[in-house]
Amino acid sequence: MHTVIASECIGCELCIPPCPVDCIDLITQPATQTREARKALALKRITARKQRLTKKEHVIAEEQIKQSLVQKQNYIHAALARVRAKK
Repeated sequence: MHTVIASECIGCELCIPPCPVDCIDLITQPATQTREARKALALKRITARKQRLTKKEHVIAEEQIKQSLVQKQNYIHAALARVRAKK
C-alpha cells in the first residue's frame, strides 16, 4: 500500500498521474509549516535524489567501460592464441 506523506506535500500534483489506481485526491489542510519552508524541503530532497541518480549513472558507466575493456582483452587473447596455435 502506498501513501502520500502529507507533511511533505507541496501540492505539485506530480503524484496524481502515476498513481496506478487513481486514488489520490488533493485536500487543502491547515499548514503546519509555511509554504516556503515546504518548498525548500522539497527542493532539498529533489537535489539529493538527483545527486544519487547521477552517482549511480557514473557507477554504471564505469562498469560498462570495464566490461568493454575485458571483452576487448579477451578477444585479443583469443586471437593471439589462434595465431600461436597455427605456428
